[in-house]
Amino acid sequence: MESMMEHVARSLGKDEVAVRQANLYVNGQVCAYELNIPMDKIRVKKASTVNNANSTTSGGSITSELACLGVIEACAILKKRMAPVKETMHDPTWEQLVTKCFQQEIDMTASY
Repeated sequence: MESMMEHVARSLGKDEVAVRQANLYVNGQVCAYELNIPMDKIRVKKASTVNNANSTTSGGSITSELACLGVIEACAILKKRMAPVKETMHDPTWEQLVTKCFQQEIDMTASY
């Protein structure tokens, strides 16, 4: 029995790895858009039951859509935490803002 990802890949004439990489790339694009930063600042890691709590198998495009929703919500959490720091700065770069947040011990991890 083939997985959903294998089925999608075969239907598109692609290999499964390429389809998975495309999904990860889209999540990175969503994050970069939400945080208004360049893509080269984003690192997306493959989800698995090893590094994600309460992870289960999935199927269909709903997983990709929910992953993007999770990214959007996690970015909103980060932006809310970073906002008070950003308000004290004059047009900071992403690096300056992250550094200042780190110095003020702002939690820079978020999940949804």
